[in-house]
Amino acid sequence: MAVSEAHKRASAKWDKAHMKKLAVNIRKEKAELFQELAIQNGTNPSALFRELIDDYIKKYSNSEK
Repeated sequence: MAVSEAHKRASAKWDKAHMKKLAVNIRKEKAELFQELAIQNGTNPSALFRELIDDYIKKYSNSEK
């Protein structure tokens, strides 16, 4: 099922207001291996990054955001 243009615009607007991208520079070979291993293990790099960030916040902050 295709997503309507209105839905895409609404999602983009919400993302702009509520989300922030973080970036990391890493050697291409390592990034590709990381992505392949994540997929082989039933996940993806973004999910792993979110999990790591959540765990880090829980460990070092008094409140979770």
